Amino acid sequence: MSKYVQLVQALESGIASVKFEKPVSRITLNFCQKTRAHGARHFWRKNIPQLQFMNPNVKFDVKLSQEKIKPSIELALPSGAKTLDITGLSSQDVVKKLLSSL
Repeated sequence: MSKYVQLVQALESGIASVKFEKPVSRITLNFCQKTRAHGARHFWRKNIPQLQFMNPNVKFDVKLSQEKIKPSIELALPSGAKTLDITGLSSQDVVKKLLSSL
C-alpha cells in the first residue's frame, strides 16, 4: 500500500473523521506554547487534519500565545460565536466536546 493511500485512510478513520451537521465557518484553537496543554497539542497535531479533510469548507486557525492563557476553541456559527474551554481535556474529549456543541 502506498504512503498516499495510508495517509488518506488515516484521515478518513478516527474519532475526528466527522462531517459537521451544522454550518461552521471557522474554528480557532487557542493555547499557550509554554504550558502543559497536552490535549490541545494532540488535538492540533492529530485531530485538526482529520476535521479539515472531512470539512473542507471550514477554515481552521491555530493561535499559539506566548502568554499564559487557558486552552480554548472558538467556533464561528451562523447563530454567533461560541467559546469552549478545553482546559485539562484529552484530545478525544476535546473532539467530543466540539461535536456535542454543534
